[in-house]
Order: sequence, then C-alpha cells, then structure tokens
Amino acid sequence: MLLIGGSSIKLAGDTYLTGYAKDSLANQISGYIDLFMNCCFYIECVTKICAMGFAMDQGSYIRDTWN
Repeated sequence: MLLIGGSSIKLAGDTYLTGYAKDSLANQISGYIDLFMNCCFYIECVTKICAMGFAMDQGSYIRDTWN
C-alpha cells in the first residue's frame, strides 16, 4: 500500500513538470523514480507469484482479484 500511495503522489507531482524541458533535472529524477517504482512493483509481483502460485490453486495470484 505504501508503494501505491507513493506512486500516486509522484503521478500527481508529474502534472507540474509539463513546463520543464525533457532533459531537465526534474524530469530525469522523475524518470528514475518511475524506474524504481516499476522495479518494486515487479519484485512484489514475482514474490507473490512464487509464494501463492500463478494460476492452478484456488488462492493463486491470478485468481485473486486484488492482484
């Protein structure tokens, strides 16, 4: 939940970066934060798939609507 909240706040902050140049420091930092968040979500996804199974069991990752 902390990652989702942080990602949402970052997304809201991106609306203020539209006036900056594409290669500005603010946009570069924003891109690095995006990369970090995506890596964290990917690690979470892979960890949950390893722990819960992918699709075969009743409580598997793909069968849980919250995933």
